[in-house]
Amino acid sequence: MIHTVKGVWALFLAIGFLMLGNGLQGSLLSLRATIEDFGATVTGLIMSSFYLGFLVSSVITPQLISGVGHVRVFAAFASIASTTILLHSLLPVPEIWFFLRFVTGFAFAGLYVVAESWLNQTATNEERGKVFAIYMMTVSGGMATGQYLLPLADPSGHVLFIVVSVLVSIALVPVSLSRSPAPVILETERMGFLELYRLSPLGLIACVLSGAGQGAMLSMGAVYGAGIGLPTAQLALFMSLPLFCVLLFQLPLGAISDRMDRRYVICAVAGLAAAVAIFAASDLGGGRPILFAAFAVYGSFSMVLYGLSIAHANDAIPSEKMLPASAKLVLAFSIGSVAGPLVVGALMSAAGPSAFFVFGAAVHFAMALFAAYRMMRRPAIAEEDRGEYVILAPRATAVAAAAAIEAAADAAQEEEAEKEPERSE
Repeated sequence: MIHTVKGVWALFLAIGFLMLGNGLQGSLLSLRATIEDFGATVTGLIMSSFYLGFLVSSVITPQLISGVGHVRVFAAFASIASTTILLHSLLPVPEIWFFLRFVTGFAFAGLYVVAESWLNQTATNEERGKVFAIYMMTVSGGMATGQYLLPLADPSGHVLFIVVSVLVSIALVPVSLSRSPAPVILETERMGFLELYRLSPLGLIACVLSGAGQGAMLSMGAVYGAGIGLPTAQLALFMSLPLFCVLLFQLPLGAISDRMDRRYVICAVAGLAAAVAIFAASDLGGGRPILFAAFAVYGSFSMVLYGLSIAHANDAIPSEKMLPASAKLVLAFSIGSVAGPLVVGALMSAAGPSAFFVFGAAVHFAMALFAAYRMMRRPAIAEEDRGEYVILAPRATAVAAAAAIEAAADAAQEEEAEKEPERSE
């Protein structure tokens, strides 16, 4: 394990710098859009274009890598991402920002595909799960830490945009100098949404709703914070709390879901997220510490639901179809991520900042209801047929999802093989 991590230290270092820049720029752009008085609807449209670019790139980048190689693609996309953030500060025009945000999402998805496929090939079957757990924690931790760079300078100026550009550019250095051999992206069979829905209705719908909830939370949370008058330092803390707290909830909730019908856990966690969101929207706590705590719990539960949804889907999917299914589930999540900021931006423009939490409550309440409905329509999956929960970051591509799922499946097979001699005795 230590040997493997040492072999890809350059990738982890690069990912850390990328996440610092990505975490900072998401909140920075939301806050700057508020300063420029774009309005919540236009800001939601701009922020959703990141996920649209992410979605398109996730489909196109593997073919691009096959043509020119991983290092060149990483270098090109890092340069594009570094340049586009600077253009945001020079050209604060909504139409231009929409295009630039799309390009940024396209570039970052490509960077993730390169990094994740590199990790996937380098790690052995026995170590893949641990390596990707470190990767997911690096992604969430980096994005959370990036929020604390927000108070370093005035968001109405150019300095923070330059900081993001520098961080993304630095990420290019360790990958370019790495001696680790470049990986190969393998083609997998395709799967349609209808086939996926027949295999796991809840898995598919929950991924879409989870994407909508996360996309709205990560893209429009800073707009909400600015709308209620949070100063920059408090806004940085506000946006970082869910990203840190999810690291505390992921493993315990995942372990619980491995030991019982996962639909009960999805229903309960989604229901709790909806209840906490309603509490935050109604301001019953009467103070910012309570609001911050509510957002931390709500946001972390929302992010945990993504991994729970994919784990539930894979319980019902044959092993030979897991790879194409994981790609489709990530695509479904991305579609939801595009819709989330769009809808919540329009709602906030019409009804004020509280609509941010009202939307989150509605999305998660719908997920809880659908999970309860599916429990009445289909019996629980037998315990011996259930896989293991996989940790997934909010920005994971299909490469990471497939790798994490493979690791969990391999671990389950090894555990079953170890039990066989005991049974024969």
